[in-house]
Amino acid sequence: MDRKIKEQLLTFFPVEMREHLQQACWNEDELEEIHIRVGQPVIFSYGDGEKFFVKDPPYLDRCCLHPWIATEQQMRQMLNFMCSYSLYAYAGDMNAGFLTLPGGNRVGILGEMRQTKDGGAAMEYPCFFNIRIAKEKKGCAKGLLPYICQKDDDIYHTLIFASPGVGKTTYLRDCIRLLAGKEAVARNITVIDERYEIGASIHGIPQNDLGMRTDVISGCRKEEAMLLALRTMNPDIMAIDELGTEREDMALDRMVSCGVRLLATAHAGDIRQLFSQKGHRIWMRHHVFQRYVYLFRQPDGSRKFQIFDEKGERIC
Repeated sequence: MDRKIKEQLLTFFPVEMREHLQQACWNEDELEEIHIRVGQPVIFSYGDGEKFFVKDPPYLDRCCLHPWIATEQQMRQMLNFMCSYSLYAYAGDMNAGFLTLPGGNRVGILGEMRQTKDGGAAMEYPCFFNIRIAKEKKGCAKGLLPYICQKDDDIYHTLIFASPGVGKTTYLRDCIRLLAGKEAVARNITVIDERYEIGASIHGIPQNDLGMRTDVISGCRKEEAMLLALRTMNPDIMAIDELGTEREDMALDRMVSCGVRLLATAHAGDIRQLFSQKGHRIWMRHHVFQRYVYLFRQPDGSRKFQIFDEKGERIC
């Protein structure tokens, strides 16, 4: 993350915090998340630990001495900054628990919800923010390609899985970029980006580099978006982030029967946990995925991966 992105993020913080945050060394390349919770210290999370935003130099410190405590008023001020003082225009995203900021950074939002007449939920009192720093780790997935690409220039149906926050989406994004890039064989990829996490699209335009042969559907439920893409875009590969429901799995099954290759992610702590998830029995029973990529974090914050075949037996 360069200084420009740091300056973009600074504009969303309360005015009284900005001068100190400007002087602090963010260690931007390693920064992963910023947590702001009402009544609690502001915490910057890194691969190897966390730092607290404090009132004295160096302003970001491993020790929580004299921390800045976020108030309810400051949280609402931040929300107004993030929504450009138009909360109504962003109500749909907020009710889904997130906002997408310029540069591809995302803000997870939690707090008190209220039930709506249509059975949904609306954000009433946002009290917890998690700014997830967009990282285009270009080249991070290059080592995966020999294991997921076949000799005929096609790919195996591949599922990348990991615990939350390890980097599934980052690796998925780089796989898409590499497979749809100039050096790759011409493969059309459609990205199903329901929660704007892969392309970070603003007004339909991806903020992240997804390659020159990639089409993106944002803000639409995965199962509906998959069927729409199948009818309209003639994809060779379909990329989907964070599978989770039976309806999504049924749509996946249809994609496979139509000859579309799959590149997807899911949550699981290891291969045993993945295979024990009842919600994914459809594609497990049909052996849809031919390669499973387990991504994990090492103590120093770096990422490693292991590859498994369709039966869950380790390849590398």
